Parts: sequence; structure tokens; C-alpha cells
Amino acid sequence: MIRGRFILSVSLLVSPCNFFAPTPEAGIDRQREENNRKLSKVRVKVEHAISGIKCSRTVNDVLRNTKDGFSDLVTVIACGLNNFRVDHRKKPLKR
Repeated sequence: MIRGRFILSVSLLVSPCNFFAPTPEAGIDRQREENNRKLSKVRVKVEHAISGIKCSRTVNDVLRNTKDGFSDLVTVIACGLNNFRVDHRKKPLKR
């Protein structure tokens, strides 16, 4: 993911099966704990980007237009609007 930009295929980077949930009796080793921490940071950024895109309700609602590629175009426009909104915030985000 590029700083502040949402790439359409970025949601494929993290899958739920990559996370390790230990049993209460078993401890978690440092390597897996660090790996889970890194994955969760990426997952949170992806989820925030997707929720920002869903602010434009055209992505959430059912499109009745039957033209080929129209729903893809709406998604690309929603991504562009979200990138514009993020780039022109009054207060920068904490990193």
C-alpha cells in the first residue's frame, strides 16, 4: 500500500488464516507475536481504507445499471474520491 493511497487488490494481502491464536495454556513465541502485530497493523489500514471508500454509498448499494464495467468504474471513482479526501484533510493523520 502506498502512503495514503488505496490499491484495489490490497485486501488480498491479508487473509484471516495467517493469524495464529494460541490456546490459553500454550504461550506464544516472540516471532509469532511480532508477525501477528505486523499483520494486524496492515489489516487495520486496509479496513480503514475500505470503510473510507464505503462512505460513498454508491459502492454499498446495488447498482441497477447493466452496462459492462460500470460497477468497476464506480469503484474506481469511489477510490479516487477517498484518496482526494485523505490527501486534503485539514489535520494530518497520526502515523
